[in-house]
Amino acid sequence: MPEPKPKPEPVAVAAAPAAMAWGSRPAPATVASKHQRGPVRLRWWLLLLAVVIGLWVWDKPRRIEARIERALALGAECQLNEAQAELIELRSTRASPEQLQRLQQGLDKASAVCERRQQRAKAWRGTEIAVDQAIDSASFIKAQQRLQGFVRKWGEDSATRSLKEKITAARIAWQNSDAGKLEKEKAECLARNGRWLLGSCW
Repeated sequence: MPEPKPKPEPVAVAAAPAAMAWGSRPAPATVASKHQRGPVRLRWWLLLLAVVIGLWVWDKPRRIEARIERALALGAECQLNEAQAELIELRSTRASPEQLQRLQQGLDKASAVCERRQQRAKAWRGTEIAVDQAIDSASFIKAQQRLQGFVRKWGEDSATRSLKEKITAARIAWQNSDAGKLEKEKAECLARNGRWLLGSCW
């Protein structure tokens, strides 16, 4: 008796994907991760080094010029030793001959100005002493002449004008004093060809 044939098993039907909701967007596709960056190539290091060297070479003349201006400023302030030391150091740098010559000429000019300034200060101290002595002895004309001699040689400034006012004020104060009035009477007596004896005109 023939064996009964087995019944075929029911094939499972794959479930259909759920319908996409109305208005929804599909999920973005997964982006593949980038490869890690490799080491910086040698040419980029060389390029960076060239840029740094270029900036250094470009900035060096500017630094030299700044040092020259600083040395000139020191010379103008009569700090000549410091200015000369800066000049000596600049000679060992890449400063151009024109720059060194300009600095040397500037320092020579500053040296002459500073020397004249010192001479004027010395002459002024002597003038002040002489004028004060003349005022103390009531020699106002002598005091005025000494001051005028200084002004002719060295020029006028606020100090000379102040000393001139001092002479004028001292003269007025002396003329209003008893000694000044007596001296005025004596001068008038002599102008009339009189004789001044014992504080009186004869």
